[in-house]
Amino acid sequence: MDQAETLRRLAAQKPKVAEPKADQDIRIIAVTSGKGGVGKSNVTLNTAIALAKRGHATLILDADMGTANIDILLGMDPRLNLGHVIEGKASLFEILVKISDNLYLLPGASGIMDPGYLGIQNLEQLRKDIGQLESMFQYVFIDTAAGVNQMVIQALKGSDRVLLICNDEPTSIVDAYALVKVLYKQDPEAFIQLVVNDVAGEEEAEDVYGKLRAAIQHFLKRDLDYLNHIAHDDVIARGVILQKPFMFTAAESPARGHVEALAEKLESTLADRGGKGLLQLFQRLIQP
Repeated sequence: MDQAETLRRLAAQKPKVAEPKADQDIRIIAVTSGKGGVGKSNVTLNTAIALAKRGHATLILDADMGTANIDILLGMDPRLNLGHVIEGKASLFEILVKISDNLYLLPGASGIMDPGYLGIQNLEQLRKDIGQLESMFQYVFIDTAAGVNQMVIQALKGSDRVLLICNDEPTSIVDAYALVKVLYKQDPEAFIQLVVNDVAGEEEAEDVYGKLRAAIQHFLKRDLDYLNHIAHDDVIARGVILQKPFMFTAAESPARGHVEALAEKLESTLADRGGKGLLQLFQRLIQP
């Protein structure tokens, strides 16, 4: 079977899970951080795996156009990626990669210097693909670039929920505040939830949350919701080195337990927020 035939068959397939209910919109979850190195992509990938394991058709869109790395964390080397879609050389379905049951990836491109927006060449094909993707998936995770730039902010504005990843480093807290400040200014209705990553335990996580929340309350007159924490755990680093996410390999570990709890919280509350849809997200990303 040639490559073209393989791609056509993939495009025709749907994840083998129960179809979303007619009144249930696709849920878009953006995962972001004020600075790099806080484990954002790892949180994205392993949380998506946890939801997929719970029977939900889940898609990851690697929207970090400078240093996309979800495929690297998976040990994959996809032939096509979002850069080819931007150039009009491939459709979304042609770059779609199956990770596991219920879980797919739209790989990002590397080496694109903050385009500000995606200059998609074939908008008509893109709209058709988006319509099909919305019928296939229940949850979409957007792994954004770290920091503050216009493409990140547009991705966050096009999402139903923003998971802000932060650790206990002072620079991480300060940069997370800067991101929240910019996002609330451009989108006062943004729904932001904090996930504190790589901490010793709940007490340390609450300390990070307290510092960030106090700054937001004092200077922005807004509040910040706390969702969960993920403990420091050797299985995380081991998974990165082996290019095998710990949600696939670690039967029991603190980090796995915390990610499963995070996925359960998302599952139980996502029905309360949704409806923006993939088309609106991509429209934001492609607008100059």
